Amino acid sequence: MPFHRRLLCSCETLETLQPHHFIDEEGNIITKDVCLPCFVPLKCCDVNCLGSMSLTPNLTESIVVVTEQGRFLLKGTNFVCDSCHTVRKATIDDYIFSGFFPASLSEKVTYLFSEEALLLGYHISHKCPGSSKNMYARTLEDVSKEYGRNGPINVPLFTTAEREWETCRHYIDQEVLKRDKTHCPSCGKEPLVRSSDAIVKLRRLSSAGKVHNPENERTEDACTRKHDKDWS
Repeated sequence: MPFHRRLLCSCETLETLQPHHFIDEEGNIITKDVCLPCFVPLKCCDVNCLGSMSLTPNLTESIVVVTEQGRFLLKGTNFVCDSCHTVRKATIDDYIFSGFFPASLSEKVTYLFSEEALLLGYHISHKCPGSSKNMYARTLEDVSKEYGRNGPINVPLFTTAEREWETCRHYIDQEVLKRDKTHCPSCGKEPLVRSSDAIVKLRRLSSAGKVHNPENERTEDACTRKHDKDWS
């Protein structure tokens, strides 16, 4: 995996290796093209061939990949048959299926965000309301610099990829997992008010709590007695 942290330890130096760095038999650092890891198709794209596919780097395509470990610059992915040597270029669907979301629907893929990076940003924004996407992107940039990978992270592209990812998650919850996000523990399946951003203020009405526990229904007499008791 090109996203692993690797160190070259010797008597003379301690150096962080980049994804395209490798060590030869003499202990020297050499460079090789590394492609983005993807799920490999089980069969050759040629229906008349029974060979299997393997990954090779696309030397004409460079892709910026942002993960929770920062920014990486890798080569695009090609699938090559070991029998007929047919070459097929990885598509957007291949990258999404492998957990990398693009920032646009263009056929030319230049920027990808891993699902782990998007999930981490999602939880940070919800657990820390004062945080921003700019802060998160700058943090990932600093992490990259710590390991010798310099380069900016495009915040507008991150925002676009995040929206696509959240839409995909919504369809999975709705169509696959069959989750009903409109069900309210207090109001039941037919709430009086719904808010997409969950900021609407919910009032404690006289009917609060009686959907699941009818004995908890609040009445005017009970409220009056409680008010008198509090003042006594």
